[in-house]
Amino acid sequence: MMAASMLRRDKKTTAALLKTELNQTDNSSGVRLLQELLDNVLNPEKPAADTEALEWCKCLLAGGEGFEEFCKTVRSYDNATLCGLVWTANFVAYRCRTCGISPCMSLCAECFNNGDHTGHDFNMFRSQAGGACDCGDSNVMRESGFCRRHRLKTGENVPTVPRDLLLMSEMVLPRFIVSIIQYLRDGYTEPDSSADRDLQKVLQQLEPQISFLEELTKMGGAMRTVLTKILTNQQTFKELSMGMFAPKQ
Repeated sequence: MMAASMLRRDKKTTAALLKTELNQTDNSSGVRLLQELLDNVLNPEKPAADTEALEWCKCLLAGGEGFEEFCKTVRSYDNATLCGLVWTANFVAYRCRTCGISPCMSLCAECFNNGDHTGHDFNMFRSQAGGACDCGDSNVMRESGFCRRHRLKTGENVPTVPRDLLLMSEMVLPRFIVSIIQYLRDGYTEPDSSADRDLQKVLQQLEPQISFLEELTKMGGAMRTVLTKILTNQQTFKELSMGMFAPKQ
C-alpha cells in the first residue's frame, strides 16, 4: 500500500514529493496519495496524545521545507491591517500611554517590539482576564505606534500569495481539524459527570494540537483566511452532523 511506503520515508521527503504531485495540472494521483497518508496519520483509532500526527501535519504544511521557515514565509504575505491576536489570562502584553488613544489599548510583544516606542511612557503587564492586540487599530492608538507590519494598508505593498504556498494547508488542515472534533466527540458521549471527566482528559491530551491551531492563527491574514474557509465550510459540518466522520467505537 502506498501510504505504508510513504510512512517509512523521511517526513520532509514525503511532503516535498506530495507537494510536487499536487502542483501538477492533473493532480488526482497526488490527491489520492495524500488522502491515503492522512487516513493513516489521522486515524481516530490512535491515541489522542500521539503527537506523531502533529509532526506529520507540520511537515506536510511546509511542503518539505522547515516548519519555522514556512511560518516566516507565510507571515511575509500577511495583508491584515489589524493584529487582533487574542490571549488568555497570564499572557504578558504591553501598554503604551504615549501611543494610546484609549486607556485600555494593549499590544502583544511582537507588535510592541516591532514598533518604535523609544522614550514613550509604556509598561509591560500580565493580563488578568485575557485580551487582544490593538496594533493597527487607529480607533484605539495612534498610527505612529503601529508596528512595521501593521503600518501597511490593506492590499498595499503586500505581494500576492503564491498558489503553492498554502496548497498543502488547504488540503491537510480540514482533515486535521475534523480529527480533533472526532476525539472531542469520543471524549463526550453522555451528559454525566464521568463523561465530563473524560472530556477534560481528552482536552489535556489534545493540548499540543490545539496550541498548534493557535500558532497557525498567529501567521497572519493569509493563514487565517485558510482557517476561516475551513471552519465555515458547510459541507464539512454537514458530513460531521450526519455521522460521515464516524467516531471510533
